[in-house]
Amino acid sequence: MVLMILDAQKGEEQKLKLTYELETCGIRMNKEPPRITLKSQKTGGVHFHASVPLTKIDEKMVKNILQEYRIHNAHVKFNGDYDVDDLIDVIEGNRKYMKCIYVYNKIDTISIEEITEMVKDPQNACISVQMNLGIDILLDKIWEQLGLVRIYTKKTGN
Repeated sequence: MVLMILDAQKGEEQKLKLTYELETCGIRMNKEPPRITLKSQKTGGVHFHASVPLTKIDEKMVKNILQEYRIHNAHVKFNGDYDVDDLIDVIEGNRKYMKCIYVYNKIDTISIEEITEMVKDPQNACISVQMNLGIDILLDKIWEQLGLVRIYTKKTGN
């Protein structure tokens, strides 16, 4: 999981810049890996199949991209409506898909209307470390995003 700590006053600007930097390093935040299967073969050319209608890419484009990567024999199956970037991510095979919570700190320096707008996105958490605000909500979001579960082996209080 990535906790992206942002200044509430500069939040969107910082968020866009940091997201771009992480994207260029191969980290995809709050995205599911594309359900594209690519199986290289020794012979037979490129066989393409899509289980859903594609609106962002077509078979010709897929074959052209594979040719750029010197993949001339493969079975390719799209199990969703994906684009060129998703196909390249699958071909490269070195992308990491991680959950991210955008933590806006210093909320005591902005208006309540701005905070209300920020918390509409479930990926955002608004805190003020100085005033100790929102830390409990952030912890709950971390537990929820990671799917952590507490298991007690004894009754509580014993």
